[in-house]
Amino acid sequence: MKRQIQRILLKLMMYFRKVFLCTPIAYRIFLTLCLGSLLLLLIFFLSLPSLTPLESMYPVVTSLDSQQKKLQIEWKENKPPYWVELSHMSPYAYHAVRLSEDWTFFTHSGIDMFELKSALLKNFENRTYVRGASTISQQLIKNLFLSRTKSIVRKAQEFVLTLELERRFPKSLILESYMNVVEWGPNVFGIEQASMYYFDLHASQLGPKEGAFLAMLLPSPIRYGESFRKKILSSYAQKTIHNILEKMAVDGVISREILEREKGRRLSFEQQFFQRFWWEDL
Repeated sequence: MKRQIQRILLKLMMYFRKVFLCTPIAYRIFLTLCLGSLLLLLIFFLSLPSLTPLESMYPVVTSLDSQQKKLQIEWKENKPPYWVELSHMSPYAYHAVRLSEDWTFFTHSGIDMFELKSALLKNFENRTYVRGASTISQQLIKNLFLSRTKSIVRKAQEFVLTLELERRFPKSLILESYMNVVEWGPNVFGIEQASMYYFDLHASQLGPKEGAFLAMLLPSPIRYGESFRKKILSSYAQKTIHNILEKMAVDGVISREILEREKGRRLSFEQQFFQRFWWEDL
């Protein structure tokens, strides 16, 4: 793709050079602006990172950089120990994340235009950044190939690469990769590490409420991980988890009976909290 764009732009440059030499000054200025724009476009496309490693290798997050702006990624030919294939992952976990982060993941082409429009209107009304509209595909591109800095250039790169990602890779691989590289807590990356860290369970053993809890963390795992640190769900965490469980019921992931049961069930770290206070009261 890059080579084709490069050839086309080079041919256009040769054409403009010929026209430039035999036109009035006004047209020369116009052609100069056009040529400058084409050169910037060429630089933009040539600077895009390649998605090829995702075809045959596994991304492993080693750390965040010192300024917390970019994940440090190593690409492995062999499957890493903590990598969990989608078929071996609790469906409650990845469906909770999908419904919380990107409800239309399986139907959009990488960019959710409806959510994007809603987010732009909301941010414009509040005259500040209130909400985003990044899909799971966009978040994966940002995590693996770009930085977390907020700029127009980075967002443009994200849009182009997301469309390329959706064109080249199946949805299942995109979701599987996302679940295995996303940050879930302090130095906790990927669903298996998150499952062990919060619940001492494997990713295949997570129930609906555990999946909803992990999905609740994703917008800001350090901030929303306060419930785990205090060993009791905050009012925000409880409300958000219940909303995610409701979405799972609406989408048919769980039944209404399971929904009511999971709403009333305590997570394992909450049980430790209540058991401790019950023992101290004796």
